[in-house]
Amino acid sequence: MRDVILAAAGEAAAEINPAAARQAASEQGREIPNQIKEARSAGLAEGIRQGSVQERERIKTILIGESARGREALAQYFAFETDFSADVALGALSKSPAAKGSLDQAMANEVKPRLGPGGERSSAEPPRMISTEDIYARRRAAVAAASRQ
Repeated sequence: MRDVILAAAGEAAAEINPAAARQAASEQGREIPNQIKEARSAGLAEGIRQGSVQERERIKTILIGESARGREALAQYFAFETDFSADVALGALSKSPAAKGSLDQAMANEVKPRLGPGGERSSAEPPRMISTEDIYARRRAAVAAASRQ
């Protein structure tokens, strides 16, 4: 409605002062490209904002999805390196095998022997010494017992 009123006022002014009307039309002609540029900039900024929100939601859905458990590296690849939708990425994750565990996890569960600086066990029990005299005495006793039978 406002535009109609302004147009009518412009026509009335043109009838009274044609030179002023031409100048006003020329100025309006310069304003229109500026208004178009401003509208495009505003639209672009809004599009970038909405796109960012949607992309964050997509990444969050992929990384937090139930299918991502045990497949974290693949989920991160799908989230950050591809343009897959969240549904496609979660579908692919559900079809891929889950990791069984890394070598670091397996080694963390192993019992580690406590060795001293020379490689010997550093426990409270005294080291067992081999006595050759005891070994020969037991052998002689075993041979003597066997020969009596």
